[in-house]
Amino acid sequence: MDLGQVTSGIAETEAGLLFGELLVSKGLLTREQLEEVLNKQREQGGRLGEVLLGLHMLDDKDVTAALAEHFSMEYIHFDDTNKMNMVDMDIARKLPESIARRFCLVAAYEEDNSVVVAMADPLNVVAVDTVTLKLKRSIKPA
Repeated sequence: MDLGQVTSGIAETEAGLLFGELLVSKGLLTREQLEEVLNKQREQGGRLGEVLLGLHMLDDKDVTAALAEHFSMEYIHFDDTNKMNMVDMDIARKLPESIARRFCLVAAYEEDNSVVVAMADPLNVVAVDTVTLKLKRSIKPA
């Protein structure tokens, strides 16, 4: 799941912390590196996560985990065998493959009367609405 494509350099959490500042506070970037990335982003456009990946300053896992933390979402990485075992195949099968492929997602498991859905872009409102309507359940993007 590549969340590098879901945030801009100005995205803020409810606490008001900018995504770039979160990366610096976690020690993933120095202040100078952040300035470099922000300058590159201003020049070429795009989202901060995409620019970071393009410059090879961070890898996909680091960007994705930081974005999940930034947006207070669960981070699910399917390279992790333990996470793969968490997928409830009965839940996953309730979502048509065409929807899963279209939005690059998988209905993973149930939690607190919601279906946890691992999504490449958990901020895609159309995807969230489509899955919610199809499953006829509330979902928790991850």
